[in-house]
Amino acid sequence: MTKYIALYVFVLAALGFVALDLLVADIGDPMTTFSLPENQQETDAKLAAHKQFSMVLHAAIRALSAGQIPLREACANVYEAAHAHSPIYLYMIAKVEAGTCVEEKIAHNLVGHVEDRIQNDPAKQARLVVLELELREMAGAVN
Repeated sequence: MTKYIALYVFVLAALGFVALDLLVADIGDPMTTFSLPENQQETDAKLAAHKQFSMVLHAAIRALSAGQIPLREACANVYEAAHAHSPIYLYMIAKVEAGTCVEEKIAHNLVGHVEDRIQNDPAKQARLVVLELELREMAGAVN
């Protein structure tokens, strides 16, 4: 499921559908604020913004997989990058991931990406257990 979300986010960003003004508490409906790029410069800027977000997202997934950062820190990094560069990610996460707040929804998404990444590596299965415990703690702190 997370692979489809990532693909959907990329396609929308590539088409220039990232002109969305988000707030933490009010994600809103991007269908009312999307706009097609007016020119090549605007298209390039939107693609560069998506690339910035994508680099942060993938770095967070790699760092989580390797046990280099805690889940809460990875969520904060991804949220900041999405808010600045790819608000459609926040909108999609709000619609498809489990959780009661944006941070928890991002955490679910990141853990899903890590699961996909390390599913065939028995040596890293312990890391997945740790992440799932962190996710439960986050969910408990919110509820």
